[in-house]
Amino acid sequence: MIATIFHEVICYGGVIALPYSYQLAGWIGVLTHISTISVGTIVLDFKLSSTASNNVRRITEEYKVSKYAVYSLMAMNLYMANITTIWLLLYFDAIDTATPSIFNMYEVLRVVGSVALYLLATEITFTAGHAWLHHTKWGREVHTIHHLCKPASLSSNLLFHPIDMAVEFGGPFLSLILMHVYIFQDPFIFKTAMIILNLWYSADHDENLGLSHLHHHKEMGPTILTIYGRYEWFERLIANKKKKAQ
Repeated sequence: MIATIFHEVICYGGVIALPYSYQLAGWIGVLTHISTISVGTIVLDFKLSSTASNNVRRITEEYKVSKYAVYSLMAMNLYMANITTIWLLLYFDAIDTATPSIFNMYEVLRVVGSVALYLLATEITFTAGHAWLHHTKWGREVHTIHHLCKPASLSSNLLFHPIDMAVEFGGPFLSLILMHVYIFQDPFIFKTAMIILNLWYSADHDENLGLSHLHHHKEMGPTILTIYGRYEWFERLIANKKKKAQ
């Protein structure tokens, strides 16, 4: 129990602390952070539960590759995702931002409302990309690797085909960028939305939390295509469209 709590703390604490690693030591700090805290999170995922090992074994058997090839894929995805996050924060001058006063109610409401709109945009873009991955032949082919994680665990967040990862991360990241450039233009809000998005990408595969996306991994079906929650009206709409297409 204590080890599991420690695992959760370093996972989510590590996501929040990533930008501060750059502030402390630049890119050396970022690479050190990824190579210690982030990698340590994945190693603990394998040590604390058999889920991660079983997922890797399932992938190696399906694609006839060694487990070290799968580990290499995970490492590539881990470094690329975190480096991309820091690069975007640097590009938009959002690494070192002043935190608004919590006693200024207008600022608090402005930040909360703006972040909510950011998350709404990421929900829409993630769902669009995820629906494409499930409802097209080519999409299902690249998405199969990820769905061999049954059930998912924290390390499943790295078990993606590179094209799959580009689709699932690219849409939400692009929506954040466009909203920042053309609407909000507030580095603190952009940084906050980026961190929350990265936190949720970890949480929705966390077998200890059991969020709705974890149930999505029980099958390769069309349900729960969204990221933040489960909306039955949307699932019925998708199901009806599929029936009409048939």
